[in-house]
Amino acid sequence: VDDSTANVSSVTDSKGNTYTLAVGPTVRPASTFASRTYYASNIIGGGTAITVTVTFDKAVSGGFYQLEYAGVSHTNPLDQVSAGTGTGTVMNSGSKTTTVANELIYGFGESCGTGTIGATFTARSTLNANFAGDKNVTATGTYSVDGTSTACGGWIAQMATFKVAIDGLGFQPNAVLLTSVQDVTRAAPVAHSRFGIGASDGTTQGSSTFADQDVVTPTNVDA
Repeated sequence: VDDSTANVSSVTDSKGNTYTLAVGPTVRPASTFASRTYYASNIIGGGTAITVTVTFDKAVSGGFYQLEYAGVSHTNPLDQVSAGTGTGTVMNSGSKTTTVANELIYGFGESCGTGTIGATFTARSTLNANFAGDKNVTATGTYSVDGTSTACGGWIAQMATFKVAIDGLGFQPNAVLLTSVQDVTRAAPVAHSRFGIGASDGTTQGSSTFADQDVVTPTNVDA
């Protein structure tokens, strides 16, 4: 927005989602422009368009960038945040180290010229010659949001990283076998149970078996 002294009173949307400030306000050098990044987790999304309303404590003008992602953790998704400013043509949010392997790296950049997000990112919006974009990473590491700006007088770059949801241990079971048999050849028949489970995530496969026999310690065998 064009007034760095303005405060956000509320961020709401047409589906009742709750928003939390992730980064900002970050003020562009030698200007009154400021940027903020908010996020909502475990949202009601999809279907009809979502209208987001941002209320300030005074009249302002500016641009608003709204993105929706699937597959992000439903609880405590925000991991790392950073923000950087400068006056040259190289934009960078500053680096932070992620804490889990699979994360979504979100980036926003605003400048008094034309901003372009770094090559490893996918730009989702270039409204008003600024950028909002993202990339997925599959290993913990040190990351930042980078970009370039045409020569002018200042820029802002913001980063927020979000943990990707992991279902169980990453396996999607494709077979579950359960049987129970009885040894009827003995004078006192004894039930023998067998349990087997197989799972695969499309790349790795595994199986486990369980045997409960007469006077035999139950065992697990992984393959």
